[in-house]
Amino acid sequence: MAVARKFGFIEYSTDPEIIFNDNEINTVFIVTHHNSHAIYVKKALQSGKNVFVEKPLAVTENDLNEIRELYGKTNANLLVGFNRRFSKQFSIIKEFISRSKEPVIINYRVNAGSILPDSWLNDPDQGGRIIGEACHFIDIFNFLIESEPISVYASATGTQDESVVVTITYSNGSVANLLYLTNGNKLLAKEYCEVFTGGMIAIMDDFKKVILFDNRKRKFKFSGEKGHREEIEHFIKVLKGEEKPKLSFESIYKTTLITFKIIESYRSQRVIYL
Repeated sequence: MAVARKFGFIEYSTDPEIIFNDNEINTVFIVTHHNSHAIYVKKALQSGKNVFVEKPLAVTENDLNEIRELYGKTNANLLVGFNRRFSKQFSIIKEFISRSKEPVIINYRVNAGSILPDSWLNDPDQGGRIIGEACHFIDIFNFLIESEPISVYASATGTQDESVVVTITYSNGSVANLLYLTNGNKLLAKEYCEVFTGGMIAIMDDFKKVILFDNRKRKFKFSGEKGHREEIEHFIKVLKGEEKPKLSFESIYKTTLITFKIIESYRSQRVIYL
C-alpha cells in the first residue's frame, strides 16, 4: 500500500492472480525476489501478457527451459533488466569497436563487496550473486562480442560470498574475463571494463567516464547512470510498435544459462562447453 501511494497506482493488490486474470492488463513488470521471477514470468506468458522482469530471469535451469518453451508459443514481448547494455557508456563503446573485424578481448572487474549475513540474497533459494548480479556482466560480453559463446571456465574462493574469476570463449575467437569480487574494499569504485580489439581500446570506468584509444585519445564524462531509463523507454516503444526489440530472447537465454554454467564450472573445476 505504501508503494502504491508513493507512485500513484490507481489500483493495487497483494494477490498476483488478479493481475494475471485481468484481460485489460497487457503488460506485467516483475520486480520481486529472485526465486519468484520464473513463477510469475511463466504465469504472465501463459496469460498472453508482455513481461519486463528484473534479473535474473530464473534461478534454475529447469525454470529457464520452461520459460523458453512457453515464450516460443506466444507473441508476447519479454525483456530482462539487463540495463547496462542500454547505457550511453556501452553504446559509445559498442559503436567504437564495431569498426574492428578482429576478435575482442574484454576484462571486466566488479568490486561487488560483501553483503550482510542475514541478507535475503544469502538465502540459497534466491540463486546467489552469480545468478542474481553477475548476469549483468555476461550480458555486456554478449552485447559487445556478438558471437556464439562456446565455453566457460570459472574459479572461486569457495566462500559464501562468491568471489569468482570467469573466462568465456566465443566462436569468433573473442575472450571475455570477469572478476566478480566480494572480498575487496568499498573505497575502490565498483566497475571497471577494458575492451581490446584491432588496435583499439575502450575503457568504461564505473559509469563515470569512457576513454577511447585508436589514433587518438578521447574521453567522455558521465554522472553514473547505468541505462535504466533508456531500457524502460525502449521497452515501452517496443510495446507501442515504435521500435524492434534490441535484446533477443535467445540472448537472454544464453546469458542466464552461462550463469548456471559458471557455478557448475567452479564446483566441478572443469571447462563447461555450451
